[in-house]
Amino acid sequence: MHEEIVAHLRALRADCSRNMAWCSALVWAEKAVILSDSVDDVLWLVEALVSNGQYRQAEEWLTNPRHSAKCRATAAGRYLGSVVAMRLGRAEDALELLNLENTTLDADLIGTTGVTSAATQTSRQQTRSGLMQTPTANKTMGGMHSLLSLPGQTPGPATTRKKGQAQISVPPLNPKALMLYMQGAAVIQLSNIGGNEMTPSIKQLNTKSNISSLSSIDHRSVGSLSSTPMHGNRPSRNDSLANLGNIGALVARLWSQALRIEPRCWEAWTGIREYGLMTGHEEARFIDSLDWTGCCGGSADVGRFFKRYCQATQTAYSLSDMAVEATGDLLQLCPRLIEDPTLRTIQAARLLSIGRAKESLEYTVRVLEYRHMPDP
Repeated sequence: MHEEIVAHLRALRADCSRNMAWCSALVWAEKAVILSDSVDDVLWLVEALVSNGQYRQAEEWLTNPRHSAKCRATAAGRYLGSVVAMRLGRAEDALELLNLENTTLDADLIGTTGVTSAATQTSRQQTRSGLMQTPTANKTMGGMHSLLSLPGQTPGPATTRKKGQAQISVPPLNPKALMLYMQGAAVIQLSNIGGNEMTPSIKQLNTKSNISSLSSIDHRSVGSLSSTPMHGNRPSRNDSLANLGNIGALVARLWSQALRIEPRCWEAWTGIREYGLMTGHEEARFIDSLDWTGCCGGSADVGRFFKRYCQATQTAYSLSDMAVEATGDLLQLCPRLIEDPTLRTIQAARLLSIGRAKESLEYTVRVLEYRHMPDP
């Protein structure tokens, strides 16, 4: 079961990167690192972060005490480390990492780990197609072609691997969900420059969105902004969105529909949570209504992992029984996730909100120790 979840995460992160769904790619790549503890997975994540200009975050993983020795022992790790050092203005550190006398080079230095196992060869092919090109060059064209060549169609063939004699299906991220997410993001951008429900493009989109049926979702509040912020006493990060009326309702409908189509789309989850488009109770019912097993190729175990992670992370201040039970079930399913900085940070916030400040501080310290944030 553990191997099946990791295999699903690896295939999903590669597909997300090809479609430039970087929010999903990075969050699922991070979970793969934590669950596998593999240098291949660390370097995949680091390369993805570098490709997105997130050099500080990349350095955190390269200097993490758990992974640093293994990364420095590979040509790819030293090369990526030198790229990060150069981007952060530390040329001397880059030269130290590029000391060829202590590095065994191979023909696939960039974008690989230097390991030549069969699994790694597959990973290399995914890396070449998803990460070797810059976001504004050939990779962009490949990602856009993958997204825009499937209007009204289902995603392409699922990635599969053998587990004993059985085939494990890993469906790619549904491109229609990403399109719906981007529609919502575009509406917000238009609203920031004076757009409203009477703006022609927004009016047209609102009409189409109202036609789209979401009646199978068992809660009536999706598509209308709640007066109560999702984060308890914590205000929404964009208070102005609460005053946008139908525009806010439109964004909520678009992103809810995206998740109905593809529950693994972390872009849409992040948007809903950032803008407080659902209360904690509304989100809990919405999560429970989604077809997690179906989006994970029929695997109940993998679907349980994604559902429980979504429930456990729905809000840093959620003290509901469901959130607590989901966290416990997730850690029982994947014990290594006890090291996940996201889950630890959420637990720290929960402890603080009920007055257990000392324990909250202990969790916060453990997060900083794991992430090993370098000095600026």
